[in-house]
Order: sequence, then C-alpha cells, then structure tokens
Amino acid sequence: MSIDKLTGINDEQKNLPELNKILEWLDKKKWGIRYVTTTPTASTMNVGELVIDDLLDRGYILTPDGTLMSFNASIGGLTSSNILVDLDGDTYITPEETSDDDTLRFYSVDTQLVTMNNSTGMIIDTTVDINSTTQMDGTLTVGVNDTGHDVKLFGATSGSYMLWDESADDLSLIASSLSVDAGEKINVESFGGDTYMTYNSGTTYWEFYVDGYKRIEM
Repeated sequence: MSIDKLTGINDEQKNLPELNKILEWLDKKKWGIRYVTTTPTASTMNVGELVIDDLLDRGYILTPDGTLMSFNASIGGLTSSNILVDLDGDTYITPEETSDDDTLRFYSVDTQLVTMNNSTGMIIDTTVDINSTTQMDGTLTVGVNDTGHDVKLFGATSGSYMLWDESADDLSLIASSLSVDAGEKINVESFGGDTYMTYNSGTTYWEFYVDGYKRIEM
C-alpha cells in the first residue's frame, strides 16, 4: 500500500516510521484504507482495517480484541497533542504538550493519571492494583522526610499483619510475632551497636547487653 494514498499529510509526515509501520502491517493483512464521512463503530469495521473519517480528519483501527482505537489522521497520529484518543475524546495519550518537553502523559476522563519522562521517571497519580509477582531492583521509599504514609504487610492468617503507622511513628505486629535466629541481635540503640539483646541457643537463655557487657541472662 502506498503512503501517497493518504490525504491531508505533508511530505515530512509521510516519512514518519510509525505511520509506515501501520501501512506495512495493513499490507500484510491485505486490508486497505477506507474513507467515510461518519464516525465508524466497531460493528461497521473489519479487524485491522484503517478507516479515515474525512469530516473529523480522524483515523480508526479495530484491534483483534475488539478495541476501536483512533488518532488524528492529518498528521499521522504522531505529532498532534492527542496521539491516541477514545471515541468520545476524554481518554487519551499525549507525547508532548509543549515544545520538546519529551513527556508522555496518560489521561482518563480528562484527568491526567500517569506522567513519564527521562527526568522524573514515572509519576502515577491514581490507585495502583498489582495482582502478579513484582520485583524491585532499586530502593523503595514511601513518602518524604516528615511526611510519611502507612505501610501494611498482611500475613496468611486473617487479622495478622505488620503496620508502620506514620502518624504514631510506630511499627506494630498485630496477631503475629517477631522471629530472630539464634545468635542474632536485636539492637536497643545504635551507639556503636553495643546495647542489645540476643538469644543464646547453647544455653537457651535470652541475654541482655549494655555497653557491650552482659547485664541480664534469663
């Protein structure tokens, strides 16, 4: 399929690699571009077909899962403020909103929920629900200095959890216990690490040390 068959785009836009990829994919599927004067619906399109609404200057593609995607056809859907928009125009993705800001933004019902760029990384301004295994290879920080947030870790038993209560500055174990391997220390204070309690598996005693000296054995 020749890109010259597309109307309303200039020579520079015709060289956009993403637009060429769409056309190559359509060629492989043996589907073409159809021009209409009314907004298409999923029921009036074939999967993979590219439909251009000449009146709105908007393109539509129906994906295999039945999702109807749209983009601004006049500029290849790549350099406009809305690169991908739903049918009623209130949910969309923008690649740049000011000149060369290099930021990708995700909107739902005209509310910005996710921001991504090379400077600040990803900023999510909505609830995140992760239902699969997650691995973090960097530091995890919750809140900022003097403005924290509660953190709760649940156990397998109902009502059992560990809670960092930010307002009380307190770590609590609820319906659960703290296990320490024999010989390991629970430090009471951090001045040199010489005030602590530890469990001696040889004598089966708890030993309490202050300033490096054992003061209590029980």
